[in-house]
Amino acid sequence: MISNPGPDFHMPRNSNHIWTREQEAQLREWAEAGISAARAAAKSKRSRSAVISKGQRMGLKFQQPRRLTGAERFSR
Repeated sequence: MISNPGPDFHMPRNSNHIWTREQEAQLREWAEAGISAARAAAKSKRSRSAVISKGQRMGLKFQQPRRLTGAERFSR
């Protein structure tokens, strides 16, 4: 039995919706442009996991977000 995740739980708008050919084409463009999976997820209103999973099935690689160095973290 699945438990209720609570009132603060939010699923992306496109959760459980099939990817259209247009959305797949857009995902491919974003991956080829070097956009991160997190950014593609925000643009497509899907979860990061959904974007990564679909990208893997399509043979796509998303850019990994650049990690800040210690100096960069504290200079902001």
